[in-house]
Parts: sequence; structure tokens; C-alpha cells
Amino acid sequence: MTQITRSKWFVISFAVLLVSNIILVVILFRNDEKPEEKRGTAFSQMVFELQLDTMQQEIFRQRKDSFMKTMKPLWEDIRKSKYEMYLHLQQADTPDSVIHRLAVVIGEKTTMSEEQQYRHFRELRMVCTPEQRVRFDTLVPQLISRYRNRKQPPATHAH
Repeated sequence: MTQITRSKWFVISFAVLLVSNIILVVILFRNDEKPEEKRGTAFSQMVFELQLDTMQQEIFRQRKDSFMKTMKPLWEDIRKSKYEMYLHLQQADTPDSVIHRLAVVIGEKTTMSEEQQYRHFRELRMVCTPEQRVRFDTLVPQLISRYRNRKQPPATHAH
């Protein structure tokens, strides 16, 4: 093969690889979902579904921020309490009473969390118009269910 023939083959090979890589990138990053099918945040879904006006959106955002500021420490405390309880798996001699006490504490904190969430949504509902409240009353249970049933990372099992 002559130098010119090798160069042509090199250029053709390079072009084929370049085009195939571009096609691969397009396929990987293409989003087939229509905008209305996308699941955004709960806040964006509420804005869209309830057709909140600018004032309502601002009130919802402020209340959400305040709510999250209050709830994050409680949720973190619940996580820590659960972690503490399951650390006892390593100790075969942990009395049931210790586990029961930890479970009761977790239950009390979870009850506080659920009650505060309920009150938060009740306050948000009051910002809605009567027409929006009808949709709000079906949307919130759907959002809560979706949040609670979201996929968790797979657990690793040691056998």
C-alpha cells in the first residue's frame, strides 16, 4: 500500500469512528419523555398541576423552605436513631428491652414528623383557591405515595 492509500484509509476510519461516537452520545443523552410526562420536584409538579399564580408560588416556596429547615434535623435524628438500633445486631446479647426502647423513640419521632407534614400540607391547602383545593386533595396523597415508594438503593447482603 502506498502512503496516500494508507492516509485515505486512516481518514475514512477516523471519520467512521467519529460519526459512530457522535451517534452514541446522541442516543445516550436523548430524552424521549414529553415535557408533561417528566416528573420534576414535588414543588414544580404542584405549581404545574394546581396552576399556582406568582403570589401562591412564592408563599408555597417560603413555606416549603421553612418546613424543610425544621424537618431536616428531625429526619436526620430519625436516621441516626435507626442506625443506632441496628448497630445492636452486632451484639448477640442485646436485651429486647433496649431494642424496644429504641423502636419506641423512633416511632415517637416518626409520629412527630408525620404530624408536622400533615400540618404543613394543611397550611398550603389554605393558600389555594376552592378550585385548586379539589386538585390539591388528590395531588398531595399521590405525591406522598410517590415519595414514600421511590426506589431505594439496593441493599447489600452478606451471606
